[in-house]
Amino acid sequence: MNEPEHEPNELTKRLFAEGYTRENYPDYVKPYFWFYGGFTYTLEHLRKMVFSTPCGLLVSGDHFTNGSMSYMGIDWIPENDNPTITCPRFSLKEPCQINHELLRGCGLLSRSGKIVSCACHQVNEPYDYERSCDKVIDDVNKESNELFEEFNIQKGGRACRLQSYYDRHTKQWHMNYDPRGCATYGCSFCNVLQTELCHKKGNVYYDEIVTHTEKGKGLFPDKVVTTATKGKKLLKHQASLTLCEAIVKYAKWRIIEQKMGSYEHKERLKIRSDPNFSVQYVNFRAESRETRDLMDDLANIQEGIEVVHASDQQKEIKAAKHERRVSAREAKKNKLKKRIFEVGFSGLDELELRRYQKWFRPEEEDAIVEEIESKKILEKSLITGEQTKLF
Repeated sequence: MNEPEHEPNELTKRLFAEGYTRENYPDYVKPYFWFYGGFTYTLEHLRKMVFSTPCGLLVSGDHFTNGSMSYMGIDWIPENDNPTITCPRFSLKEPCQINHELLRGCGLLSRSGKIVSCACHQVNEPYDYERSCDKVIDDVNKESNELFEEFNIQKGGRACRLQSYYDRHTKQWHMNYDPRGCATYGCSFCNVLQTELCHKKGNVYYDEIVTHTEKGKGLFPDKVVTTATKGKKLLKHQASLTLCEAIVKYAKWRIIEQKMGSYEHKERLKIRSDPNFSVQYVNFRAESRETRDLMDDLANIQEGIEVVHASDQQKEIKAAKHERRVSAREAKKNKLKKRIFEVGFSGLDELELRRYQKWFRPEEEDAIVEEIESKKILEKSLITGEQTKLF
């Protein structure tokens, strides 16, 4: 099989020019592989190499041992003497004119500022931390930590590092408190709330009220129907009741806003094309387990609102799923049982025998064996012409 055409990398071109071949190559490269452009550096050798950013910061080859970048038809890799790192000089607002021209206007916007890639090249000098990219990054992190302490003082000690982000361009911290994220952090004390988290766990429950037009049939006119689905869970897993209460108090508006602007909600509007269609998210509450307000349900029913509970729906879904599994298992058992009658136990393969041992109870096995013996006796009587009493 012929290898597809692939542009060899600069390292491969240089080695071929020096007289090396695909079979004969130096020990600091891996065997020739067309997919990677030919030869590539071994990890041991790459870690010993030293590179430099366009502005002269030294970079250890360790930075380039995991992954690479392809952009504008160029592979930015050590073998092409152009591997990239994230520019550590986050204070730069204008494109760096000494960076590779293809990378100057290429950047990824994030909450921490614009992330730009720098093309590096190999240098023949020892690594020096004091002149390195690592030191610049460490200095940036040290400065951000110091600024966070000042930010925390401004917030009266209520700043949460996990709920905050640092803009490296403006050198400012920002916090956007959303306790929903805290449910996954595993904290025991909340700096924002200035309290220990309750060990008792629960969830955030809410009600969804949907109004739509139900098309009439025959002489029956269209009817506007309102359904209240109560006790829907917000979190996939239980969290401290302290956080659940904080979610209800501080994040309810975000939840409603996100649900109303979600793709699912827009698709429901689009599909229905119903002028009466509307969705409301109400009655957010933090509870250790779902509770039902019977009087509220009765009041809703009297107002013509159909009331269902999310937990009942989940039970019905679970029961239906269990029923499908049982039916599928019985169908497989009957199929295997039929095969046993056709070929006998000796005709089953290893997988069928394991399934038989797993699926059939001892009393079922006895019934199958008895039925097989009865079948043998009946077949024998038909052959010999003898009348055999089976029962």
